[in-house]
Amino acid sequence: MSRYLMAIDAGTGAGRCVIFDEEGKEISSSYREWQYITPKELDPLGKEFDPDNFWAIICDLIKEAMAEGSVSKEDIKGISSTSQREGAVFLDESGKELYAGPNLDLRGIFTQDLIEESLGDEVYDITGHAPYLVFMPSRLLWFRENKPDVYERISHVLAVNEWVLFKLSGAYATEPATASGSLLFDINRVTWSKKILDTLGFREDLLPELDVAGEPAGEITPRASVETGLEKGTPVVIGGPDVECGLLGSKVFEDGEIGGTLGSTAPILTITSKPVIDPGKRTWTGCYILPGKWTVESNAQMTGLVYRWLRDRIVNYEGRALSYREMDEMAGGKPVGSGSTYAFLGPEIMNIPKMQVVRPGLFFFQPPANPVTIPIDTGNLIRATLENICYAIRGNCEQLAGISGRGINELKFSGGLTSSGLFTQMLADVSGKKISVPRIREASAMGCAICAAVGTGFYDDLVDASESMVSIEEVTPLKENTREYQDHYQKWMSLYEKLPDLI
Repeated sequence: MSRYLMAIDAGTGAGRCVIFDEEGKEISSSYREWQYITPKELDPLGKEFDPDNFWAIICDLIKEAMAEGSVSKEDIKGISSTSQREGAVFLDESGKELYAGPNLDLRGIFTQDLIEESLGDEVYDITGHAPYLVFMPSRLLWFRENKPDVYERISHVLAVNEWVLFKLSGAYATEPATASGSLLFDINRVTWSKKILDTLGFREDLLPELDVAGEPAGEITPRASVETGLEKGTPVVIGGPDVECGLLGSKVFEDGEIGGTLGSTAPILTITSKPVIDPGKRTWTGCYILPGKWTVESNAQMTGLVYRWLRDRIVNYEGRALSYREMDEMAGGKPVGSGSTYAFLGPEIMNIPKMQVVRPGLFFFQPPANPVTIPIDTGNLIRATLENICYAIRGNCEQLAGISGRGINELKFSGGLTSSGLFTQMLADVSGKKISVPRIREASAMGCAICAAVGTGFYDDLVDASESMVSIEEVTPLKENTREYQDHYQKWMSLYEKLPDLI
């Protein structure tokens, strides 16, 4: 009999189900994009999702992945979930969803001032997170202020991955990495914050039971068995947020190591052995998925989203959008520095106090740049956009190194952008550091499977499982390119700091 593990990844733009064997080999996967609803009274800031629709998609993904891999329900030995961070689902006493919102729901902008007035900067010191508009308390306060009838019926509040566990097993369970993203968690004491709960008037029994990743939460219920096609009684294991699972799926364990998931956005984190709060309050601090470890995060924000925008809106050839492969080929034929073309199209160096600073999106060309006498080359625009992403990633990595007080020896990244050999080499050249990438680039699903492997007894702990299940590939910087990029990076940084003055 085969022994397989199932990972359910409820991302921002899509759901995914991946089946692995106990050695980390991907057996099959399924994927489907999903959409959000904008309530009329919150247009354009509010976003919600239909929980029945999302759950139906997840059930279909489970069945599709099993069918694609010819995997029987008896062969699935453990299941876990991961998801987008900052999403939230509110349930009534019977477990019926009252509200389901993604990390894109900004209704908290109308109530975050209540948190600021009540607690001030103390929230950041307790939770390591700011600003407050996207987090759980702001959403709860919005319902208390605007829909008190719904608020009074709220019995449980869950992150999206916790909600998936609940739908599978009926359990209300979480772990510190997920809880850190709620703005209700004390990262110093590694427990729910009584100070925040009492000050804002929230009941602690709204929150799920705190455990650790890799521990069983429950078993597939009879109802979930019918809905998903999974075997009743199959172990359901606590996972974690997608970014932290991605680090686990990239072998990021030790103090001072820097890693991240480079996809639509680029959260970049370093590991610490104690909670480290940035004195400048530029970054986020949270608990890591490994017990006794913490993270400091400096997020480059829009990265892959910008590259997709360039493909869909700007770059076309004979009336059609180019493929990413074609774009890589065009950019790969251009020199380091893209002919002194610099892009500023979204990626940033995280600085919470300056999040309201507006930087224009633009391409900067060294003179003479005349579209008639010296046409601007599309390949240079593409390469400059990729270099723009690399420069911002380097800036965030250096910020993390400064906060942690540790140097950078290598960088460990996963995600869709690392599927491009050109981009990964470019990142190594820009940073001057070795880049380690997992063979399975979608490392969040792998990290989720690692949690399932531990919870089902295949491995003793998360590090042991990651060491056994994850294979790493390395990309080393080309010294000549790194020397050239040093000047280009300094130029990009200088222009980046001056951009707000152009508005």
